[in-house]
Amino acid sequence: MKHHIYLEYSKQSDVFTRLDLIKKHQFDGIFIKIDENDKNEQIVNYARTIGLDVEAMHLAVTNCNHLWIDDELGNDYVNGVIAGVEQASKLDIPIVVMHISSGNNPPAINPIALERVEKILSICEKNNVYLALENLRRLDYLDYIYGNINHPYLKFCFDSGHANAFTKNIESFDFAKYQDKLVCIHLSDNHGDYDEHLIPTHGNINWLNLIKKFKKIGFFGPLTLEAVTKENSFDEELYLQEAKKALLYLESLYQEG
Repeated sequence: MKHHIYLEYSKQSDVFTRLDLIKKHQFDGIFIKIDENDKNEQIVNYARTIGLDVEAMHLAVTNCNHLWIDDELGNDYVNGVIAGVEQASKLDIPIVVMHISSGNNPPAINPIALERVEKILSICEKNNVYLALENLRRLDYLDYIYGNINHPYLKFCFDSGHANAFTKNIESFDFAKYQDKLVCIHLSDNHGDYDEHLIPTHGNINWLNLIKKFKKIGFFGPLTLEAVTKENSFDEELYLQEAKKALLYLESLYQEG
């Protein structure tokens, strides 16, 4: 089973040092965020040179609520998503991860979002890049998109931290509803209050139960860690050792039950 990690787990070291450390600690790949300064090409090329997969790219989230509003900010958000899809295609990254809402009270559900997502998906299909929507605070917005758009490039990214802290339904999350669309997972832990992005087992998520759910729907990786440390000075190698240890533990849970 492959083990991936978010490249932005820390800002303490430069990005190429981080890539070397990720490889040293036996991760198989990374996922990255969209870059507006054209540095991702260097990052991706170097990652692949040292033998790391590049699983996905997370798109910008600023103004994502305007997906549901007929205004210039909404148009700008969509154009940014499209630019991200095209950047991913250029770099041969197969998946982009997108937020479609923010907060507990986004703008009202309405068809303009459908029109915009369909426009984005047409670009995805042209560029052979999957669009994975992430679970956030309002699953009804996610369900509205999935319920009204049937497209082979429309996919799902499950975020454990969001399910535990935002919707607080990680124990009852309806994976069956999304299993045919699930293409990637973002794993982090928290204590149920906010999205702490802790290494698994450092919060209160029941990982055995979650892994059982993954097994039930036939998801067998990659196991992708989205832990982020906010410490300004820490032992980066020890952090990555702990991160790798956590993913090995999660993989071992696949053998239980």
